[in-house]
Order: sequence, then C-alpha cells, then structure tokens
Amino acid sequence: MQDNTKDWIQYSAGSAMIVAAISMGFISFAVTLEIGPGPLTYIGEMLSAALGLFGIGVYAKNKTEGIIKKIERRFQEYQSLEDRLKRLEENNDETDDNKQQG
Repeated sequence: MQDNTKDWIQYSAGSAMIVAAISMGFISFAVTLEIGPGPLTYIGEMLSAALGLFGIGVYAKNKTEGIIKKIERRFQEYQSLEDRLKRLEENNDETDDNKQQG
C-alpha cells in the first residue's frame, strides 16, 4: 500500500459526499420544486461529514508536522549541548596539561 493511499481514499470519499449532497439538492428541487426537510437534512449531514473529513486530515497532518519539528529541534539542541560539553572537556584537559607542565 502506498503512503498516500489513505489520503486518496479520504479525499475521494469527501468529494463523493459533496457531489451526493449537491445532486440531492438538484434532484429534490427538480422533482418537487422545493427542498423539503428530509433532503435538506441529508444535504447538511453530507456536507458536514465531508468537511469533517477534510478538516481532520489537515489537522492531523499539521499536528504531526509540528510534533516532528519539535523533535528535530530538541535533537539539534541536544547535539549542540553535547558538542559544547566535548569542547569544555577538551579545554579542561588542555588547561590541566598546562598546569601539570608549568
């Protein structure tokens, strides 16, 4: 299974829901010349579900990207701290050697 298969399924399902809602509106209006409470409820539910699918996908993607960036930042901070500690240890070793020679 490819990495973007879930995205394709999610976006195609959301798009199908939007198309179904619009189709229901046109069919209901063409048959009865009004949009009654039943079709209107269906249209509202389909649009809400489709927008929820799109919103959840975007939210999850942004949230995971944010978490990954935080982890990368922390890792870089730890690496820089480790480098600083190594330099300090090297400087201390050099000053200890100079004291022993002098």
